[in-house]
Amino acid sequence: MNHDDKPETPDDSGRRDLLVRLTAGAVIATSVLAASPASSAAARDSGAETAFRRAFATTTAGTADVDARLAFLADEASVIDHDVPYPMDRATYGDHLRFLAAHWDKLEFSIHDLRVADHGDAAAVVSCFYNERGKPRNAGFRQRAGFCTAMCARTASGWRAVALHMSPLTAQILDASPG
Repeated sequence: MNHDDKPETPDDSGRRDLLVRLTAGAVIATSVLAASPASSAAARDSGAETAFRRAFATTTAGTADVDARLAFLADEASVIDHDVPYPMDRATYGDHLRFLAAHWDKLEFSIHDLRVADHGDAAAVVSCFYNERGKPRNAGFRQRAGFCTAMCARTASGWRAVALHMSPLTAQILDASPG
């Protein structure tokens, strides 16, 4: 049963299962990165870091580069974004990014403490703290601090994220426990 005491639809349980699996993967990946020495991430770039930075770069117009972000995602990628209450596929996330781009004058994703954990030659976990800041049209300035984890795979076309999880730090602290 969900919070409204209505029977769950198969779609609801599937979303919940996907959310649980992606969250567990992000927690495991974050734990691995926290245990990794920082110098190993800085020692060499397998290409995953460069692909991640390119995907989250700000355009010369001062907005997010929607095409670069989508190019970073694998065709079957799953995305959990703090703005949307359910996991998204690549197409839905693209719609979400285009909606944001149409309603913001400026939007910047500033990366801090980026870490990369390579898993062989074909997989990597990229994580970072970030500040998302910008100016929505007809509204005041916004700033949100968060944590991002991308689970990446090397493909014929380069590094692609198969799962992307973005979460504001306030949700991690304020909503950590019910009640």
